[in-house]
Amino acid sequence: MIMLPLKGKPVLHAMTATPPPLLHGKAQFSPLAGCEKDSASVSKGMKRCLQCQEDSLPLLATLHHNGGRIYCAGCFLVAIQALEEVQSAKKAGRVPAWVRRDIREAGMPAQWSEDWRTFHAHGLELLLMSGRFTPEMITGSGVLQVDSRFGSIPEGLPWRFSVVSYLLAGVGTEILLKGLYTLKGFSLRKPLRGKSQVVAHLNSHESRWNSPRESISFSSLLRVENLKRVCSEPLNFTFLGVAQEWRNDAAHVPLTSSGDFGIHLLKLVILIRIMHKEFMDAADEDHRMQVDLIMRTCLPIWRGWVEENECPCLQGL
Repeated sequence: MIMLPLKGKPVLHAMTATPPPLLHGKAQFSPLAGCEKDSASVSKGMKRCLQCQEDSLPLLATLHHNGGRIYCAGCFLVAIQALEEVQSAKKAGRVPAWVRRDIREAGMPAQWSEDWRTFHAHGLELLLMSGRFTPEMITGSGVLQVDSRFGSIPEGLPWRFSVVSYLLAGVGTEILLKGLYTLKGFSLRKPLRGKSQVVAHLNSHESRWNSPRESISFSSLLRVENLKRVCSEPLNFTFLGVAQEWRNDAAHVPLTSSGDFGIHLLKLVILIRIMHKEFMDAADEDHRMQVDLIMRTCLPIWRGWVEENECPCLQGL
């Protein structure tokens, strides 16, 4: 696809002194010699259309500041007409605002998996890789021992591991929450700016008007009106905001982490247990085996450094 600018007429450089008549009124033309960057790029490339292989110079042109990629007038015309069709359809309200250059984009699927099993598996991997969560904390198979090591990483590690562990734990929690919404039958497509940030049902007409290129934000998923759709105690689930802070402020949280201890962290772990149980109750045998493998083999990111440097902080782990 020719990546035309979304607004205004495209600026083209013709390969000859006379612009292709086919594009008269459809594009603006400027001399190729007057653009040093494009002129240098074109001189090194092939003088033929990248799409249809047309090689007649009077029919060829290149888009201004597009790396010297050459297309013929016919291919440019098709792209320009497609863009005009999109703009007209948007004004008439026939296609969503996120459609860009081709009306066929309206049928684009979400650019991520909509299978909750994928979110569950990857969320668990990130939580365990962070080193701040153990399999026992997640599965609920052991009593929560709230002490100085609860939800923390061993002392003596380089500061970079503390930063990355917060980031991994925050992102892992977000992915688990998105998996919960998918499990409950809701779409993760992001509503357009200015629209209500309430999640839509998966594959509904409403969801198809939301953007498939960007998923809904962590903060929007933590809104009470959204949490009411996936859990019975939405106010409790707002404590997942602790993980959101870890994700957003990874470089600062290690220095200002007073909110990580006590009731906030305990509630976060309990909520992760609740989500994990929801997934396991819906899991088939294959997914249960996948989760079991993750629990047995996924190690903290700092484990290799500890073993390589024979760090005493490994003792008792």
